[in-house]
Amino acid sequence: MASPKAIDNTEKFMLNTYARPALVLSHGNGSYVYDTTGREYLDFTAGIAVTALGHSHPEVAAIVADQATKLVHCSNLYHNEWAPTLAQRIVTATTKAYPQGTQGIYAEGARVFFSNSGTEANEGALKFARKHGKHVVAAGKLGKAV
Repeated sequence: MASPKAIDNTEKFMLNTYARPALVLSHGNGSYVYDTTGREYLDFTAGIAVTALGHSHPEVAAIVADQATKLVHCSNLYHNEWAPTLAQRIVTATTKAYPQGTQGIYAEGARVFFSNSGTEANEGALKFARKHGKHVVAAGKLGKAV
């Protein structure tokens, strides 16, 4: 049976943005999630794209647990050991697949922008578009196909 308290508290304290089924998920394993009664469901939502590697994978859980003993979060305001390594991998793969990414305003080198939310990503996209527009105007290419 679904936990009535969890469902009641959801309705009482959370904004109702979805029509939720009357079940309470308790855990997951691989591509499956389980409710509080033990019923198994295939997870078609994957946490809306945040659990693409599945639930409870032992290797992922061990890496997350190990990292949690060191540093759980590090803002872009500070350096850390993993962000530049990931950025380098992304830039290398991207410029290999898209050589045009090394021309124009990117001639000095493609770079990665890590954001922590959709809002921050959208703000970054607007700033990049503005910078690109300034480059196009400065190069006298306004109104021409770039």
